[in-house]
Amino acid sequence: SDGADGAPANAPPTTATVVLSPERPTTLDDVRVVIVADAADPDGDAVTYQTLWFEDGALRDDLTGDTVPAAETQKGEVWRVQVVANDGLADGGVAEAEATVVNAPPTVVVALPAEVDTLADLVAVGEAADRDGDAVSIAYSWSVDGRVTPWVDATVPASATSRGEAWTVTAVANDGESDGPPATAS
Repeated sequence: SDGADGAPANAPPTTATVVLSPERPTTLDDVRVVIVADAADPDGDAVTYQTLWFEDGALRDDLTGDTVPAAETQKGEVWRVQVVANDGLADGGVAEAEATVVNAPPTVVVALPAEVDTLADLVAVGEAADRDGDAVSIAYSWSVDGRVTPWVDATVPASATSRGEAWTVTAVANDGESDGPPATAS
């Protein structure tokens, strides 16, 4: 049909297809909208996109780009994006995608003294961190000269060590939901 001035009426663009990446973000991940199929305009007009982000249903008008920085997210939040195609004259359909932020595994670093007297206990110092703020526990395992030992605490008593042995500790942090990557020190 024609517009009021006799010119052909503008047809709005179609709806794009979008996904969020990653599909299951953690609080360590930026959440990014990816257009997997562009909107098309029947009139051949150039199409631009407006991106709207919603955190637990509330519009975040301070976020206007294609990415929500990891620092903005918390475990359990539901992030939804709406992408509106526009041909310069009219909006097309609204594409949507949604993701729930899941647990991020904790991290740990562990240190041992370079040398220890045979009369002193061998003590590992582990420090764990969790981006989600969960309480974290650290599990330890020890080996001596490449052989697994029964020691599972941060301390190996001096009575279990001998001069010249090379001890290695492995520490793994757990936040009640998942283990983080192991850390070792020798």
